[in-house]
Amino acid sequence: MTTKSKEKPVMVGPMLPGKRIISLDVLRGIAIMGILAANIQISSMIQLAEVNPTAYGDLTGLNYVVAMLTHILVTRKFWAIFNMLFGAGIVMMSENILSKGGNPAIRHYPRMFWLFVIGSIHHYLFYPGEILAYYAVAGLFAYFCRKLSPKKLLIYGLLFLFLDTSFGVMWQTTMNLRSEENLKLIEQMWQPNKENVEAELSRYRGPWGKDIVYRFKVRRWFIDKNFYIYSIWSVLGRMLLGMALFKWGILTAARRKKTFRILFYSCFGIGLAVATLAWVLHSLHGWNFKYSQILGYIITGWGGIILAVGYIAAIMLICMAGKLKNLADRFAAAGRMAFTNYLMQGVICSFIFYGYGFGLVGKVERVWQILIVFAVWIFQLWYSPLWLKRFRFGPVEWLWRSLTYWKLQPMKKTS
Repeated sequence: MTTKSKEKPVMVGPMLPGKRIISLDVLRGIAIMGILAANIQISSMIQLAEVNPTAYGDLTGLNYVVAMLTHILVTRKFWAIFNMLFGAGIVMMSENILSKGGNPAIRHYPRMFWLFVIGSIHHYLFYPGEILAYYAVAGLFAYFCRKLSPKKLLIYGLLFLFLDTSFGVMWQTTMNLRSEENLKLIEQMWQPNKENVEAELSRYRGPWGKDIVYRFKVRRWFIDKNFYIYSIWSVLGRMLLGMALFKWGILTAARRKKTFRILFYSCFGIGLAVATLAWVLHSLHGWNFKYSQILGYIITGWGGIILAVGYIAAIMLICMAGKLKNLADRFAAAGRMAFTNYLMQGVICSFIFYGYGFGLVGKVERVWQILIVFAVWIFQLWYSPLWLKRFRFGPVEWLWRSLTYWKLQPMKKTS
């Protein structure tokens, strides 16, 4: 009994920086940077422009090229990687606590609660496209799958993704397309007129308080009720895929190079072909709601998942080769501060585009949006390693861990 009581204090505490898996941090850093390239469309234009580029903004010349490449190479792909890494993180944290003789549930559920709180604050104050609160809810259920074998995790993950596809199509056909009148209203939303566009832009450019009140009205219960009907399955599915890939050693570069080459050539090739096909078909159908939100939704979603696995294989090959080490170290540092960097991106974009800042929403074309993305990338890849030279965690990571463990974590590194 005496020996056990002496060991008990070791149970409390997050994974130390020296024990981190570099490939996971590199992946997380790249995912965060890719997410910004997709999310900036939500901040800089009307929200619909992220899924329907014809809803707002010029689509000629370089603007068309940027919109096309973003949709094919970026949209939904890096969120998928980040989602998978979140699932892997649940397994890692559980194993870390179990190795110290602790109970993972005691830490996991407070961790999800505080993620929900922080994500909701970020949504209401800064970024309307916030998704971390959704991850927190899905994480409550994904936790029960952490002990499953990789094969079962893969099967259940794919099953949940098929459920998401099925429920999404059923929702559109039974709710939105069941009557001509309802379809007309939905199509007006999908291709908004000038008055509706200006109303949304004016709200973003207006007083901060009014925009916050509007977000509370739209997401009154912190999470859209439709999430519980069908969207939760896609988040859960990707989390379980991430758990499977982690246990198989895919996310940790623990497999042979041959395995990653096969994954890269197959998933990257197929995923890129499907994602390109999705853009072509969207365009041929004139981004019509009936097509884009049913068949187009299916092709885009599955193409994004396949291409995301291809990206993971490519990044693992680069990590294993040991090339671009300086750049990889910077991405790893950005990945260790992923929570901080993600929230910072939301704050920076909202200050640039919304009324309490420069109020440039609706005034920045897609080409210039990419330049803003590059500027934020350069800044975060520059300051993240500098911060971590002195501190063990990013500031938000430190707050999240301290709340999770109910104990202030040591922030500064010792000599």
